[in-house]
Amino acid sequence: MIIEKNIAFKLNEKPIEDSLVERPKRIKQALKRKSANEDKKINQIVASILLREIEDKYFEVY
Repeated sequence: MIIEKNIAFKLNEKPIEDSLVERPKRIKQALKRKSANEDKKINQIVASILLREIEDKYFEVY
């Protein structure tokens, strides 16, 4: 019962503004993950293009 009162008190003591502050952090993290995933995809595309060019040059010589 004491634990339930403590939990209820902690839930009630958090003002609304604090919950609004958490959202931008989550949005920033989501944007970072999205940009990191896009960078990873771009790096994979560039690596495959370079690998293809290297293979083409290698097979032209031999």
